[in-house]
Formats: sequence, structure tokens, C-alpha cells
Amino acid sequence: MGWSAAIGVAIVYANFIVNGLSLARAARISLTALSAVAMGGFVVRLGVIVAFMFLLNRFGWFSPLAFGLAVVPATVLLLGYEMKLMAGGLGAELHIPKSDSAMAPDEIGGGAAAPSAAGAASNEGTA
Repeated sequence: MGWSAAIGVAIVYANFIVNGLSLARAARISLTALSAVAMGGFVVRLGVIVAFMFLLNRFGWFSPLAFGLAVVPATVLLLGYEMKLMAGGLGAELHIPKSDSAMAPDEIGGGAAAPSAAGAASNEGTA
């Protein structure tokens, strides 16, 4: 029964690490990828935990009750830890630059930019 609980906690810890790594990688790609990984990754990781429970249930020494009673509180504790980190300002220094396609034409050197000071001065007499 003790091994079942220990395996449950280890799987939750591995889930926490995989979540962080996958979110970090998706954040380098785009905000859309980050959102997709956050939502889709949760479902996939939850499915992996359930699959581990069904696979381990084939062994006589495995206790699904102990596994579940270890996984649920460990997950709640890790979520509380994540909330504490976020409330404390972890990630506040995160700066996501604009992509080239989201920039205005004058910001990337093309298109109709605002008139320069010399151009504005030469047009003053014609108005």
C-alpha cells in the first residue's frame, strides 16, 4: 500500500515538471501555442495519470485507493504552491515582445510613416 502512494506522489511530481517544461517551450512559440498547451496538456496529463492507475492495477501489490488518496492531495498541494508563486510575483518580469506581423508598418521600416520634421516644415506654407 505504501508503494502505491509513493508512486502516486512521484507521478504528480513528474506531472508538475512536464507541465512547466511544456509551458516554457510553448511560450517561446506563441501565445496561442501557450494557451493550447495549457488546456490540452492538462487533459493529456490527466489521462496519463489515469492510464498509470489502470496499468498498475494489474499488480497484486498495487492499491488504487492509496494511489488516489496520494494523487489528489499532492495535486492540490502543488496547485496551491503554484498559486503562491504566482501571487508572489513569479513571472512578473515576463516580457512578451510583439511579433513582426503584429507591428505597425512604421515600426518595422515600411509603409507610410509619419512625416519627418523637415517634411512637415516644407508643407507649412502650402496649407
